[in-house]
Amino acid sequence: MNPHTHCDVMVLSPETGANTHSFWYARVLGVFHTQVLHTGPAAKNRSVQRMEFLWVQWLGMVHGHRYGFKAAHLPKVCFVEVEDKLAFRFLDPSLTLRSCHLIPAFSNG
Repeated sequence: MNPHTHCDVMVLSPETGANTHSFWYARVLGVFHTQVLHTGPAAKNRSVQRMEFLWVQWLGMVHGHRYGFKAAHLPKVCFVEVEDKLAFRFLDPSLTLRSCHLIPAFSNG
């Protein structure tokens, strides 16, 4: 994953229900690693371990856009508003299904 090439990823959505989408999408802003020593009561390994994580900006589904086989349209996503406290998060790289190619819709602004 290279954040300099506008890497987008998808993860399985934890949401369930009739009107939920199966995936969440995010733009990778940075790829990081650190050395971690877990000393809590649930620690199984008390040695220093490497931990990798992604810094992402989430994309949300465009409300009101019909998509799917019957509508013959792909879903539309847009960046979650910067003011939203959940717009930027850390993500475990092992949760990403794969990189995905999102096609910009410049005609929609």
